[in-house]
Amino acid sequence: MADLVDSAVLAVSELVTNAIRHGGDEPVGLRVVPSAGALRIEVTDGCPTPAEARIAAVDDESGRGCCSCPQCRRSGA
Repeated sequence: MADLVDSAVLAVSELVTNAIRHGGDEPVGLRVVPSAGALRIEVTDGCPTPAEARIAAVDDESGRGCCSCPQCRRSGA
């Protein structure tokens, strides 16, 4: 269970950081919904452009947020 908590904390940290950095001056929203055997994490920002995963170089200090959460996807809903 501790591994799952650590993974959820990492995902929230990466996604909220990305929303703050790339979402403009709009508010950032966070919603966490537990269900049987799953945890849904939703992060919203004011940016109308979908997030794009990129390949970070080994020495890059950023650019791995979307890649570290392979189930992440951006939804307009």
